[in-house]
Amino acid sequence: MISKFDPKSARAIKGLSFQNDVQDKLSSKFNSVINSRDWLLSIDPFLKIVQLNTLEHTWGDVVLFDERIQHPIFIECVSINHEKSIFPEHKVKKFEGLNKYYCFGWDDEKRFVHSKVWNSYARKLKLVMNNNYRSFAKNNITGLRSQFICVDNFCEAIFKVKSM
Repeated sequence: MISKFDPKSARAIKGLSFQNDVQDKLSSKFNSVINSRDWLLSIDPFLKIVQLNTLEHTWGDVVLFDERIQHPIFIECVSINHEKSIFPEHKVKKFEGLNKYYCFGWDDEKRFVHSKVWNSYARKLKLVMNNNYRSFAKNNITGLRSQFICVDNFCEAIFKVKSM
């Protein structure tokens, strides 16, 4: 199995920078905020890069733990362009669950959307690039009725939900 992920590409560098920023912002709100790869390696230190890439499709980029919530929260970080972006179809199919959220970001803005909400919406977006991606733009995110418009708004909502 060969990994398609190139950590040196401009897109990957931008995405990893956004992911680090999300992780930093959430670190002050939760007891423990861990990169999902580090979390997965703490469970199985012998995972290969390709295996980590595949598992990340299901578990996202960042894991949140806190005694105020019953289960960990998983965040998939999505750095977008303003006019035109693409979203992998495998995320629509694999990243789902009551405790899973997407964090979409551009400039200094971050929007959190529950995986069920985004995946349902994304299934209606146009398939592109051999049906492997969905085409979308910033306005697709800002137009969603069910979203959390900043880190504080997201954290408030998470801590209000006692049984996830």
